[in-house]
Amino acid sequence: MVHNGLYSILNRDWLKVFPKEHVLVLQLEPYWKGLAGTLTKVYQHLGLRTMTQEEEPTVASAPFKNKQEE
Repeated sequence: MVHNGLYSILNRDWLKVFPKEHVLVLQLEPYWKGLAGTLTKVYQHLGLRTMTQEEEPTVASAPFKNKQEE
């Protein structure tokens, strides 16, 4: 976990509400370098099955969309 800066404060606030086992903190750099690896971590955290090699390209090529902009 980040110990300095704004993120540590925000993370502490989240951890006041949710148990640490329910919170997954990811770094942006590994996400951009390897979406499949990041998604594997997310899927594992959520208790979902791992994507197959056939599914990875479909998920990785899906357009990014910010729901708040709709």
